Amino acid sequence: MKKGILIAMLAVPLGMAIAQPRKAGKFIDPDDAYKNNCLRCHSSVQAYSPAKTETIVMHMRVRANLTDQESRAILEYLQDNTASARKGKQVQK
Repeated sequence: MKKGILIAMLAVPLGMAIAQPRKAGKFIDPDDAYKNNCLRCHSSVQAYSPAKTETIVMHMRVRANLTDQESRAILEYLQDNTASARKGKQVQK
């Protein structure tokens, strides 16, 4: 009987901690989001079309267990960096 009570006492707070969503209003810096999540596996930013970039970020959101805010920040980072890379290439041509 005591085991059941002890398990319930431990399981309820753990379940509540898991069920609570992450804070919604917190600003996430796109540069930090990319560096903290993507650089674990990817060494450089690859330039893809905007549609492909969105699809890749959606896929990686699931694979890397990213929050919605993190994935949006990373998408913003990738779009900003690939846009500036394309401009740089156009100027160099």
